[in-house]
Amino acid sequence: LKESLRMNRSLHQNQGHSDIAEVLHHLGVASRQAGDLEHAKQQLEESLKMTRSSYQDYQDRSDIAEMLHQLGLVSRQAGDLKEAKQHLKESLRMKRCVYGKTNNLQIATTLRELGLVNLDHGFLSEASQQLEECLKLKLSVDPPGSDPDIPAILHDLGSLYGEIGNLKRAKECFKQCYRQQVSLHGSGDHPAIAVTLHKLGVVTRRSGNLKQAQAQLEESLRIQRSLQKGDHLGIAGTLHELGVLFGDAKDFEKAKQKLEESLRMNRSLLDGDHPDIAATLRQLATVSRLAGDLN
Repeated sequence: LKESLRMNRSLHQNQGHSDIAEVLHHLGVASRQAGDLEHAKQQLEESLKMTRSSYQDYQDRSDIAEMLHQLGLVSRQAGDLKEAKQHLKESLRMKRCVYGKTNNLQIATTLRELGLVNLDHGFLSEASQQLEECLKLKLSVDPPGSDPDIPAILHDLGSLYGEIGNLKRAKECFKQCYRQQVSLHGSGDHPAIAVTLHKLGVVTRRSGNLKQAQAQLEESLRIQRSLQKGDHLGIAGTLHELGVLFGDAKDFEKAKQKLEESLRMNRSLLDGDHPDIAATLRQLATVSRLAGDLN
């Protein structure tokens, strides 16, 4: 790409040209994917400026919308959420203008990224609207179990609804996510399925169905242990949640066993003070108090 850019600049006497802009765009995407965000931003901004100057009378274009989308990704990776949101909103506006009301995957892609930026910002209402619209578009275009983005969107929505306390919708999203993952990965053990079962188990426990939650968390734990040898942070997290569940069920002996195993595992994997260790210690203290062991 760098050689192509050099050659195109030479052929076009370093003047603005669509060929140069196109190579700059591809180079910017490659730089972003390689983690070189500074060069990615420079290349994409030059490509955007060059393209806009070439089409001054027709600014709402699919190529300009894609450049803005990529600039939004660069800004999000760099931690500039405000700039990321600006670029993605303008990209979305432009894509809606170009593609109209068709169920277009380009619109869905930008909706998802904008939803994730709002999620990072803590703007959960905006994020849920954008992710729900993205999901609707994706499901209208792709058959179930064919697009790996769909379970990822469902997972994000499940986490979001769990955070705001809409447990019914969170549970629906995680169940749908699980079904989609089984369609994609088959019925064998898979790490993504284990994560979803863990999240589903947490939401189900919070909903009050302890028996169903226990089955989901234990299946998650089984899958993780079949894939991981020895101690693992994911296993420690699921053990913690099982400890919380047995505490809710007033089975304090089992709760203590799970929490102590989680604590041991986290201490073997994490250095020094850590919020996960503090959370498990706090839960152990609660279980011990409820069991009457005040010491």
